[in-house]
Amino acid sequence: MSTFIISSSAVTPMVSGLNGLASLNLTLHLSFGQLLHSRPSSLTFTHMLHIRYRSKDDLREYAVHPEHVRVINENKPIIDDVMAVDWMSNGASVSPKPGSEMRVTFLKLKGNLGENEKARVLEVIGGIKDQFQAIEQLSLGENFSHERENDVASLSKV
Repeated sequence: MSTFIISSSAVTPMVSGLNGLASLNLTLHLSFGQLLHSRPSSLTFTHMLHIRYRSKDDLREYAVHPEHVRVINENKPIIDDVMAVDWMSNGASVSPKPGSEMRVTFLKLKGNLGENEKARVLEVIGGIKDQFQAIEQLSLGENFSHERENDVASLSKV
């Protein structure tokens, strides 16, 4: 991953290309934007691409689709400063209102956990919305982005 700051002139065509991928009809939701850290973080990503899919098959098809490959190749090395978050829909609303802020929290589970343990973690996180009325929307699931298969993430609109 590079550590340079992405210029707005470089981001504009990348944003257009990434947002255009929503027309592939393989995604339920696709959004791209700058990351604003609310507290110190070891993450050096400057932008995040958040995508929700109906199934892992849709993700696999999207990953090799010629339009997706073209956008990725046209935006190297800028794309290396983008955190990709690929999730399967858990039935929750997946389209935040335009201009909405999102708070994203990532939990890295131990690699040797079984499916039952992962499911329990997601169940507990899912119950948070019932405890905090200020949370308008909460969705969660495993992040299936390449090289991040064991991350479990929760996303809430605040």
